[in-house]
Amino acid sequence: MYNSQRYGQEVDAAAMRVVRDATTGAKTISAAAPSTIYSFGTISSLTVSAITAPGTFTETVNNVQTTFYLDAEYVFEFTLGSTVGTMSFPSAVVWPESGEPEWESGKHYEISIKYCAGDSTCYALCNEW
Repeated sequence: MYNSQRYGQEVDAAAMRVVRDATTGAKTISAAAPSTIYSFGTISSLTVSAITAPGTFTETVNNVQTTFYLDAEYVFEFTLGSTVGTMSFPSAVVWPESGEPEWESGKHYEISIKYCAGDSTCYALCNEW
């Protein structure tokens, strides 16, 4: 199990795709894919341009066709190097607890973004050590 510590729940890592990139420097993700862990080594900056919505499915319930919107999680893991550049996320990402983290060099970050299809908001939580 992958412990995202999001709301005290564990996420089944087998259900998530893992993208590993150990190269250093600036990282840019044009469209983060749903149910994906982006695992980086030491980086200087991170730009996530868009969060890709996970989609919908339609089901007939009591003879009424209903569209259901899927939720998804996006995880970013990295250590910031000695130079801290820009950390940029789409405007739909909300940092509900104490706002966006104060990024510090030498710290390891684990960011979990939960896409809530009902209101198209992405709620982010950050663990750092």
